[in-house]
Amino acid sequence: MARPRSLRSWVEEKVIQLVKYIYHAKYDDKELKEVIKAMVGDRKLRQTLTNVIIPSFDVKLLQPKVFSTLKASRDDLEDAPLLDVCLSTSAAPLYLPLHIFETKSANGGSREFNMTDGGVAANNPTLLAISEVSKEMGLDIGKASDQCLNSKGSSKLLVLSLGTGSTKRHNNLQVTNSNWGPYEWLLQGLHIGSIPIVDVLMTANDAIADIYLSDLFQATSFKDNYLRIQTDTLTMTEAAMDNSSTDHLENLEKIGNELLTKPVSTVNLATGLLEATHNGAVTNEAALKKFAKRLVDERRRRRQAQRST
Repeated sequence: MARPRSLRSWVEEKVIQLVKYIYHAKYDDKELKEVIKAMVGDRKLRQTLTNVIIPSFDVKLLQPKVFSTLKASRDDLEDAPLLDVCLSTSAAPLYLPLHIFETKSANGGSREFNMTDGGVAANNPTLLAISEVSKEMGLDIGKASDQCLNSKGSSKLLVLSLGTGSTKRHNNLQVTNSNWGPYEWLLQGLHIGSIPIVDVLMTANDAIADIYLSDLFQATSFKDNYLRIQTDTLTMTEAAMDNSSTDHLENLEKIGNELLTKPVSTVNLATGLLEATHNGAVTNEAALKKFAKRLVDERRRRRQAQRST
């Protein structure tokens, strides 16, 4: 029969766990590396099948870093292994360790990267994607008017933005006074899995992108060129970042499938909550099918243009 644990051994174990939590990431990235390595092998960024834009953040430089296929094709130091790019953009603070690596060029140059999750800089990377495409097309995307869009060709921008869900409708934080100190900003939401200062910074980052894009397209005759699919009804349990249980993943899949049947929505800029557009008559599924048809038609047009040249 196993002997009962002493109070001392229990306390020692808890102290060790606390020290590890304070000084180390919650998880190591060993298994994640193995999974990604099995998928991408030794391929580099310039070898992606389509142009990609992947945000990360360099904690040493305190500077966002955008890994781009186009940049990688022009600069050896930007042509990082896909394994390093994936680990960089997924290195969520507190959950996974920083990813540190170095790239080298043929002429002997080198560049060091000290990366954490790109979400700290661009939780909604849609603006980065538009900026990258706009530079390639020579567009002035900052001028949101019908005249500019028509004359510059921005009407060809078709933007599909897929959110990963938010808990805005289940925000249970209590604001009882205005004199918030470290406790209110850091600790008062721990019982519901929330750190207020982190939630504020991440949500603000996401919201600014949403506001800008909504204004950009809603102010023109090309409002149907932007489709944002998102839900703001997740509970704190459903939004848990590190729950990979089968039940949890199946529930997220169910939420995603149900989202297809819901109406296309945009953010109410006064409340920050999603509201149905088109009087709720157009579902996300119907909007996606319309997007797909437009993409197929554009591909056919380009192929025909290539044949005629």
